[in-house]
Amino acid sequence: MSARVKGYTKNRIKGSSFVHEAKKLDKAYATDLTITTTPLGREDIIDPLQNDLSNVAV
Repeated sequence: MSARVKGYTKNRIKGSSFVHEAKKLDKAYATDLTITTTPLGREDIIDPLQNDLSNVAV
């Protein structure tokens, strides 16, 4: 990136988001990754309204 900034550019320098870079790396190294990942389902997410907050002291 520093090489692009040093010279004059005719177009704008495009940034990339962390998510896009992570997806590119995931696709490039998918066969090398040994950790299996499973997407979260609705049963994995805890409902915060069901927590008992009666014992909390502030």
